[in-house]
Amino acid sequence: MNHSDHIAKSAGLLSLIEIGLGSLLHSFKIPFAGHFLSLNQGFILAKSSLELKHAKGYRLACWEISNVAAILKSLSPAGKKLTPMLALSMQGFLFNLSTLFLGINFLGISFGMVLLSLWGFIQPLIIYYFLFGENFLSMLQFYHQQIHKVIAVDLKDIFWILAGLVGAKIILALSLSIFSFRIDRDSFEKYKNYFLNKKIKKKRATESSGLLEIFSWPFLVSLILTFLFLYLSHSNLSEMIWGVLRPIALAFLLVFSLKLIPIEKIKSESLRKALKEISS
Repeated sequence: MNHSDHIAKSAGLLSLIEIGLGSLLHSFKIPFAGHFLSLNQGFILAKSSLELKHAKGYRLACWEISNVAAILKSLSPAGKKLTPMLALSMQGFLFNLSTLFLGINFLGISFGMVLLSLWGFIQPLIIYYFLFGENFLSMLQFYHQQIHKVIAVDLKDIFWILAGLVGAKIILALSLSIFSFRIDRDSFEKYKNYFLNKKIKKKRATESSGLLEIFSWPFLVSLILTFLFLYLSHSNLSEMIWGVLRPIALAFLLVFSLKLIPIEKIKSESLRKALKEISS
């Protein structure tokens, strides 16, 4: 199996699991679904790394697999698309960064899994800071002060809750690292074939699906909280208008810039083979 064939097969597998498992978690309203999918991505990348350990020209294979899978994510008939695409790419980069410097061994894969698992907590903060700017941090501080007047919630308490969630995910990530070394080929093949047999039809994400994802309830709640924060902090009218319109404009810009990417015309042999892999 040459380079592009292996990338296509692994990316197709990762994409189909993202679609299949993601749709399943989405239909059952499972909380933290994105975190479970990120751990699955790490497991797939760990197994791919071990399979390619002695091959030549595969130093960036995990990142390439993740990028192809991210593009294929746009074909998903249900669930979110834009934020998972970013997550797939960045998580693949972080995992590959570890194996690139530490090697394809237990240390490299385990540290890669840890880095990959942390991105799920970092990405939302980066996105919301990008959309809302400095108002995001000021707003968090403002509402913490307001809540503290009613309920004695200390920042240390919030920190330990978040640290517990992060620590739990890191433990799961390290457990999957160990499991990736111990699972036999037949068991892993059964896991792969279950999803590889679930082909999907090629379907570009519609503009409405992207907009619905951006204007989901967390974004709308953030807009309302931003408006209330600016109003209660006695901001002038121009600051209030700018504070609300800025994230909306950036959200539209993000959605439509991604829609301009002609996925079917991207000149990538691995991508073309992956598209054939999941739709044939």
